[in-house]
Amino acid sequence: HPKLTEEEKKLVGKAIATTKPGVTDRNQVKQILGIDLYNKVDSLKVENPEFKQLNEMTLFKQKPLPACRYYILHSRADNIIPFSMGLSMHKYLLQLRLDSKFLATGAFQHTQKEKSFTTLKTEFKEIYAFFNDLFKE
Repeated sequence: HPKLTEEEKKLVGKAIATTKPGVTDRNQVKQILGIDLYNKVDSLKVENPEFKQLNEMTLFKQKPLPACRYYILHSRADNIIPFSMGLSMHKYLLQLRLDSKFLATGAFQHTQKEKSFTTLKTEFKEIYAFFNDLFKE
């Protein structure tokens, strides 16, 4: 990332290499990066020109698209790929008369500070139903 020095990039690489599958141990990452670099990385915005060029037309170039059910799960608070892109893809598939299921959630984000248990419980019920429908096929 252009806003990071080479030394900072090395530390970020080291922090990434130490993470294990599952929930990231933020305290471990803070120890590796130091609090200042941790806060700097946490506040960076991803500005990738390739993301800006993506849309349903570029993602679904193949015509005709396979006649299957499409499942799209997208966070309302996604700070990497805009929520509107997931919704737009869903609407595009419906316009083509394809079977598309869309679930908007706040439970999954690229960076997440906190969530109430009640909110998570409600959203996980919706997510469970979404995946239950997906895997019954």
